[in-house]
Order: sequence, then structure tokens, then C-alpha cells
Amino acid sequence: MKPIILAGILIAALLSACGQPAPRVEASGSSDNTTAEGDITRGEFIFVSGNGSNAPPCTTCHTVGTSAMSLQLGPSLTHIATDGADRISGVDAHDYIRQSILQPQDHVVSGYRVGMYADYEADLSEQELTDLIAFLMTLD
Repeated sequence: MKPIILAGILIAALLSACGQPAPRVEASGSSDNTTAEGDITRGEFIFVSGNGSNAPPCTTCHTVGTSAMSLQLGPSLTHIATDGADRISGVDAHDYIRQSILQPQDHVVSGYRVGMYADYEADLSEQELTDLIAFLMTLD
């Protein structure tokens, strides 16, 4: 009986974390990893740590690469730059990623449910969104 209770507590904690604000952490310095499409290093920082607003960091629910995490709330983003180009006919990876962040209910990957934080449009500045997408576009 104890493993079932522990599993229930773990699942509840993970689900509640998806809606919790990220702690305010500042990225240090400027990056030499800037493209015309955004700053990849700052985008990675936002992915891992959030931007300090109410929005949780992406790593609350998503993984990149292999993970020991047994309960994954959102799909792996390991190949999102490649996979995103093939998800919707006529939509390139960049636009698919942008739409998926701003309107997460519109593009739910098979096997997952709608549950992604829905206020990134309000909580990320346009520059933060651009930087985050620049980082995600490196994941091919």
C-alpha cells in the first residue's frame, strides 16, 4: 500500500509543478551564440530555468535527450527542429514551435493530453520567445 501512496504523491507533485512559477534567476552576461533568429544561450537558459515570471520552465514537463525520468508529462523535444517541420503540412519547424508555445492546445502530440502552461504569450517577451525558439531550433 505504501508504494501506491508514494506514487500518488509523486504524480500530484509533478502535475502541480506544471503550473508553479519559476524562481527568478538572471542569465549572466551576453552570449556569443546569437543568430538573426535570437540568442541560443539565453533561449536555453529560459528552457531550463524559466524567465522569472509566472511561467514554469519548459523542463518542468519536457526533456531533451535521454532522461531517467519515468513519468514524462510532455513529449521529448530532442528532435523538435526536425520533427516540427513534419507535423503540419505547410508549416515550417520555426512556426510550428512558435504556435505550440503560444497556443499549446492547437498542437497536442499523439499520446499526450492538453496540459501545457497556456500563458506563455503573456509571460514571455517577444525577445524571450525568439531566444527560446532559437534554442529549440538547434534540437535536431
